[in-house]
Amino acid sequence: YVIIKDLLTPSQCNEIKTTCLPLMAHTGRNEFEGEKTQRLYNVLAKTRCIDSLADHPRILGLMDLIFRPNYLLSQSQVINIFAGEKQQAYHYDDSFYHIPRPRAPLGAASIWAIDDFTEENGATVVVPTSHKWDGQQRPTSDNVIKAVMPAGSAIFFLGGFCTGAWEGGY
Repeated sequence: YVIIKDLLTPSQCNEIKTTCLPLMAHTGRNEFEGEKTQRLYNVLAKTRCIDSLADHPRILGLMDLIFRPNYLLSQSQVINIFAGEKQQAYHYDDSFYHIPRPRAPLGAASIWAIDDFTEENGATVVVPTSHKWDGQQRPTSDNVIKAVMPAGSAIFFLGGFCTGAWEGGY
């Protein structure tokens, strides 16, 4: 994984918030996604405000290094976590592939901090080297990294990484 700071300006973050928040009406679809969390799916079909995230040269450069000659964007979503949300279960973003672990990367993710990700607000956690696990290991407090980063930053990681969110919320 890598955290890259200063990819978006405060103005860009504000535009994303003011455009997307009115589109997010529902909360609580299920326990995994969060009962005090709003999610907006298929964002690129609903607004153009995140186009610069989908084709950001720094993220595309990482994708080129790992997946060249080609790859697909499979998902775009905006997540708004409210105060008191429960901790998300640890999971692998690529768990729908029924191919034994460890394996070569099949996907990657970038999560963009539109607000600061802090100890207090329940941001994403990653488990470094978990892409090398056979799927039987479990995260411990010793091997979890909290993606604390300022607004305008992004964390990029392989889909085979074990991830989640710690208890908190905004």
